[in-house]
Amino acid sequence: MTLRSGRISAILFLVLSLCIFAVLICDSADAISYMREGLALCARVVIPSLFPFMVLSGLFVELGCADILASLLSRPMRFLFGISGEGAAAPLMGALCGFPIGASTAHKLYRSGRISKDEMSRLLAFSNIPGSAFLISAVGSALWGNAHFGFALYIIQIVSAIIIGIFMRIFFPLQRSEMKNQQYERPSFGVRCFSKVISEASASMIGVCALVLFFASFVGALFSLLERFHMSDAVSSLIYGFFEMSGAVGKAAEIENRALGMIITALICGWSGLSIHFQIISICIEDGVSFVPYFSAKTAQALLSALGMIVYIRLIDPTMPSLYAFAPLQAANGGNALFLLSNGAFIFGTARTFYLRFKKKVF
Repeated sequence: MTLRSGRISAILFLVLSLCIFAVLICDSADAISYMREGLALCARVVIPSLFPFMVLSGLFVELGCADILASLLSRPMRFLFGISGEGAAAPLMGALCGFPIGASTAHKLYRSGRISKDEMSRLLAFSNIPGSAFLISAVGSALWGNAHFGFALYIIQIVSAIIIGIFMRIFFPLQRSEMKNQQYERPSFGVRCFSKVISEASASMIGVCALVLFFASFVGALFSLLERFHMSDAVSSLIYGFFEMSGAVGKAAEIENRALGMIITALICGWSGLSIHFQIISICIEDGVSFVPYFSAKTAQALLSALGMIVYIRLIDPTMPSLYAFAPLQAANGGNALFLLSNGAFIFGTARTFYLRFKKKVF
């Protein structure tokens, strides 16, 4: 089963690589132009917003702050997510700073000996969500002109990540022996510690920027080709969102049906895009971690985020656009309730399939 899954993954990535190569060759001028935009994005946004937090998260772990969290949060973390107290630093940093800080923190916890590889794999699945600044300021205020929407989107991402963490604790519990790495290293202090953190953060930052540049070039060239098919904004944003999140939420904000645009925005933020996923993989690629739980969790989080946005629009914030304008929900006598129930059934079915298929293979 594992060998077959590996072959399928290899074939999928081969097909994707050939498609990327074809797109870049067919529209090389646009690819170069978008590469320049990616460089400007890295200089103006990515490095200033991520590098300081990467350094801080590294210092947080190296100076033993995770040990303090362990003494404070050991019981609630084990009760909610089935993880050790030391592992609490990853979801907290991920929720506060956004990705890939959660993954970076989990990786540093594993490398310092505070958690095991199995626990790091578990943490990757629910410790990486878009940052509060991006969702509230960039998406809510700048794109939608409504900071309340951005805040609601941020809360939905946190709640969906918590649900994923609880789900994994119930169906795929970690044993106590799986929460310990026997090669524990005591916190180190001084110039050597600071230099180590800076060098590790710099190496991670280079990898992140390289992926940003690649996906900026590829996705830009791809959509230069797809524009000839005159796709709707909804379809365009979904295709864009599969690869890259920030540009996709901008396209989703242009959808004429505002309710549909909000739901697609939540879906895209829950999935986060291949660009983000490969950034996270690049951080942990040398540790031999299985990313099947991570991709399965992000798929489920995308569905939960969309469902959470539907609930928010209909039940919590009546000032938002009515979902009755969304064609699939136009039904009399409780059509919305049936839609919510069908989405719940779909998510339950997806979770059940994931449980049966990957229980023995991954966990």
